[in-house]
Amino acid sequence: MTTSRANPGPRAAAANRRALLDAGRALFDERGIDVPMVEVARRAGVGQGVLYRHFPDRLALAFAVFDENMEQLEALCAGGPLTLRRLGHEVSHRAAGVAPLLALVTQVPEDPRLMALESRMRALLTAARDHARHSDRIRSDVTVDDLLTAISMVAALTASTPPALREHRAEHAWTLLERGLESR
Repeated sequence: MTTSRANPGPRAAAANRRALLDAGRALFDERGIDVPMVEVARRAGVGQGVLYRHFPDRLALAFAVFDENMEQLEALCAGGPLTLRRLGHEVSHRAAGVAPLLALVTQVPEDPRLMALESRMRALLTAARDHARHSDRIRSDVTVDDLLTAISMVAALTASTPPALREHRAEHAWTLLERGLESR
């Protein structure tokens, strides 16, 4: 007598997607963007068909990771704008772990997914900048582009730093950058 297994349906799909995102994030951080996609599927414990059903290519997986990071940042800011230091730290911390993916997605500057992510980031930075200006913490001439550049600099620094030292390096870098941005 054979036993049949019930199809887990959407529950499995959500769990598989979560496992693929976690595996992709970890492997790209550990080994760079050239890690074979079959290894992402293997680490997630799914077949290649499941991988490609969720993410048709490496770029789709990269954008999904960034979208998840952005959702986390937006949730942090839901109660009101974060301080620039906290927002910068949160963004840098997330970016350092996905630096190889950042290199991949910026190769397609006209991709609507990248433009949407940048627009969402600009909205968060605008709120944080305006809050900092209102409390007289930064100079009035600091632009959102200045803040994006600062975040990119800290993310690049921490991405090339051993994981055990990333937090310290990011904090030190933000201290230096704040001195240049703060109101005199």
